[in-house]
Amino acid sequence: MTAAPKDPAEQAIRTTVTEAAIALFTRTKHGHMGEVAYLNGGGALFEAFTQHPNYYVFRDECALMKRRAKDIAKDLQGVKHLVIVGQGPAESFRNKELLIMEHLPELEAVTFIDVSQSFNQQARKVVKEWEQSSGRTLKTRTLTMDFHDAANHVKRDVTTAVISTGSLISNVHNAPERGFPDQIMIDMLRAFRALASDDGKIVLGYDSNNDPRSLADAYDENLQDFIVNVTKIIKEHCEGLEGFHDGHEYFKYEEEWMEKSQQTAHKLVAKKAQSFTITYQGKTIPIDLEPGDEFVCMSSLKPSPKKMARLGEHADIDTSNIYELNKKNPGMVEHVFSPRAANALGTPPALAA
Repeated sequence: MTAAPKDPAEQAIRTTVTEAAIALFTRTKHGHMGEVAYLNGGGALFEAFTQHPNYYVFRDECALMKRRAKDIAKDLQGVKHLVIVGQGPAESFRNKELLIMEHLPELEAVTFIDVSQSFNQQARKVVKEWEQSSGRTLKTRTLTMDFHDAANHVKRDVTTAVISTGSLISNVHNAPERGFPDQIMIDMLRAFRALASDDGKIVLGYDSNNDPRSLADAYDENLQDFIVNVTKIIKEHCEGLEGFHDGHEYFKYEEEWMEKSQQTAHKLVAKKAQSFTITYQGKTIPIDLEPGDEFVCMSSLKPSPKKMARLGEHADIDTSNIYELNKKNPGMVEHVFSPRAANALGTPPALAA
């Protein structure tokens, strides 16, 4: 058992990892490991995954941004403060959100919100490089936290827009297996709404592809190192952990398309039996794993634009534009919402199935 650290930041990480690990292995939560998965080299592993030729999500969203960035920027004219949520690694930011920023002449400030400190540092570096080449100067700020907790840390005293690409909106916690999580998604949309000013905009990029074969090609095996690395993070940071074996010898990754809930489940699967304990806050939790035991680390929802527009109405945001890479086949979408002003809030139509 590792001694408790003296560094408050490290203690905060250990607390987060410990609570996440307990929730995962006791199955009291699922789909929530994204909040810790970028530690211990996880960010680099995810970046490597996005470059895999079968991972169409990154490639197609970059293509959509390259084609429609100017149009999206027109929807954001007048914006002075841009809040970018979950921008990911430098290459992702450079090929997506930055393409929009270049066409916002009144932009004065940008705030990055990501759970990965490394990704925030990379974004700062890209902005600095852009400032040198463009001759413009921006006030740049980073927040390393879950965006759900960021509203009180973001100023909205000028026209403020929010951009979140990479299907972050689809990575929800505790998504049910037998139906689309309407209320969970509404809460996600409300969290984004809380970051924008009343006169701003919200741009959400997500994948609407529901073809099981192409999804299996995109994720199966390719995400293996990233997901299995979660066990190494648990081994390194979990408080009171005893007898736990991590890595590829004991765990593997599997993806599963769940038709009824329109989501891909990213599962950590036990390969060997093992027993271990986690002692936390005075309580010892015994955990016994058998080969084949599955734990959903993350979920990737694949909502349609129509569904998102309908749910947005319940989150006090209205659709102002939808950009699709291919209108004939479900795929990458950049969905632009307008916040409903406080004095214009009404009762949206009832949720349709």
